[in-house]
Amino acid sequence: MLTQEEYMDVLGMRSQGWTIAEIARETNYHPAHRATQQLVRAAASVWDDRGWVFCNPASGSPLDPDAVSRQFAGLCRAAGVPVRKLHTLRHSFATVQLTVGGQPLHVVSRQLGHSSARVTSGTYGHVLVAQDALAAAETERLLFGDG
Repeated sequence: MLTQEEYMDVLGMRSQGWTIAEIARETNYHPAHRATQQLVRAAASVWDDRGWVFCNPASGSPLDPDAVSRQFAGLCRAAGVPVRKLHTLRHSFATVQLTVGGQPLHVVSRQLGHSSARVTSGTYGHVLVAQDALAAAETERLLFGDG
């Protein structure tokens, strides 16, 4: 598990313009998290082994969503960023990937764990409609020039 100091480091790196890939490469937090979790699992008398990435460190059971939300809000306040619902990050991720990230719908659908691209399209279709206008304008620019 990341400590609060490690979370704050990551938030600080993001505020300085670091990409998620750069943070992952430089901090190597995820492999450390997995290694710590394996040690705790081996020492636990009872472990809920359903493969949770983030779980109760004593038992492996799922985290309490309300407790996670409270901790996230506290981290936001400490970092001086607006407090949002944690689930908002999921929507922000999908929207960024589908727009400026240029990722295909089926790729984002898999990343979100949706059962099909139809679910993703139903949720983020309004974002894709906006992309249609941008694509049309770009096609016009390529075919007919800038003016």
